[in-house]
Amino acid sequence: SGNAPWVLSIANATHDRAIVNRVVGLSGGATPPPNGGTLIGAGATAGVGPAPIVYAGNFGSALCATGSNVDALPPSTSTDPWPTNVFNGQIVVCDRGIYARVIKGFNVENAGGAGMILVNSEADGESVIADQHELPATHLGYVDGLALKQWLSSGTGHTGRLEGAAVQNLEQVADILSASSGRGPVTPFGVVKPNVTAPGTDIIAAAGTGNGIAILSGTSMATPHVTGAA
Repeated sequence: SGNAPWVLSIANATHDRAIVNRVVGLSGGATPPPNGGTLIGAGATAGVGPAPIVYAGNFGSALCATGSNVDALPPSTSTDPWPTNVFNGQIVVCDRGIYARVIKGFNVENAGGAGMILVNSEADGESVIADQHELPATHLGYVDGLALKQWLSSGTGHTGRLEGAAVQNLEQVADILSASSGRGPVTPFGVVKPNVTAPGTDIIAAAGTGNGIAILSGTSMATPHVTGAA
């Protein structure tokens, strides 16, 4: 067991090489756009826009999914909250939670959306992941996501675009513990777990099939870094 005192347990954190998909050119609304109109998100997809930006909560499903099949992977129509196209080429803001992240983008695309901005809850904090979504998409942390939704809540004509994936070295995105990673301590053993944190978010790895690559996240990506060092 990883809880044993003589075994190293590894937590998953970000590193400073980020697969960034920035939200840029924000305009419209009744108040100034957040952060001067540019927000740094994570996303391994192409860009899209300029296009109108809307919040999915105003279209009946803030989570961009519904039903009990929360692990419908690969994504399927079983979680689709919109039986018909309710969007027409907009970039749709979805709340993170309950359903797999890529399921939300799948549903947005099926409902006529051109792109997605996934935003964290307060519990998720600033832990974001550069998923290979079904459509152009990016993932924002809680602070920027909240600011974006507050901006969308007043006025009309909100627009912007996703710039497309680019690899950048950004100090501010490093050393953020993944929301899915254990923080410790472990009780009742009286030992500190995890012992070490290593890069485990958005790691470029071999794909499961063929000769391609995949972008993977988790403690299974962090542990090999420590194993190699040891």
